[in-house]
Amino acid sequence: MSNDWSEHRCINWPQAEVQVDRALEFIDGNPNRDAFVLLHLMDMHLPYTEPRKYKGRFAGPRPASLSKDDFHRSEVMKADLTDADKQYIRDRYDQNLAYIDDQIARFMDGLPEEATIMVVSDHGEEFWDHGDFEHGHSLYDELLRIPMVIRGPGVTAGRFQEPVSMIDVAPTLAMAAGLDGESMLGWPLQSLADGSRRAEFMARPQAFGRPLYGLRQWGSLVGDR
Repeated sequence: MSNDWSEHRCINWPQAEVQVDRALEFIDGNPNRDAFVLLHLMDMHLPYTEPRKYKGRFAGPRPASLSKDDFHRSEVMKADLTDADKQYIRDRYDQNLAYIDDQIARFMDGLPEEATIMVVSDHGEEFWDHGDFEHGHSLYDELLRIPMVIRGPGVTAGRFQEPVSMIDVAPTLAMAAGLDGESMLGWPLQSLADGSRRAEFMARPQAFGRPLYGLRQWGSLVGDR
C-alpha cells in the first residue's frame, strides 16, 4: 500500500480529526511544493464513533434492542428492530456524516485557493432499502451511487447525471496535474463537465460486482439501465 509514497501513515480506525491534522501538518511542512495528498476517512463505518458533541444531534436515546452504542452489523441483524430503532441507526450514521463534513471543511480551509480537490466515496450504505443493512452484500443503487465531487482550476462548474465510475478518478487527477492519462482505463471528468464527451459518458457500458461479501454477484450498466 505504501509503495512510491514519500510519506504513508496508517492506523486502524483513526478519527477524522486525527487524519485532517496529519494531512494539514504535511501540507504546512512542504510550502511552495506541489503535493498529492490522499486523505482517507473511516468514521462512517461501523461501529459509529462520532465525538460526544455530535451525539444527540439527530439520534435520541439508544433503543433497548441495542445493547451498546458501538454496535456492529451482527448485533443489528440479530435484533428485533422497530421502525424507530432503524431510524436511530440512520441518525447515528448522519451524526458521523456531520462530523466528517465539519472536518472536511476544516481541511479545505487549510488548502491554497488553486488546489484541486476531489471528494469521493468507495461505496454507499444500505438501510433496509431492499431488506438488508450495511454494505458489501448487494448491488443496489444505494450502494453503487456515490458522491464524486471535484473542484479546481479548469473544472467547469455544474452537476451532471451521466454515469461515471471510480476508474475515472485517476485520469481526472492526471489531467488536473497536467499529466498524460490516455493509457488509463477511465476518462477525465473534465471532458464531461465541459460538454465534450457527455454523449460518450452516457453510452459507455460499465461493469460492477464482486461485493465484499458476495463474489458471485455481477451487473452491468448501459445508458440508464
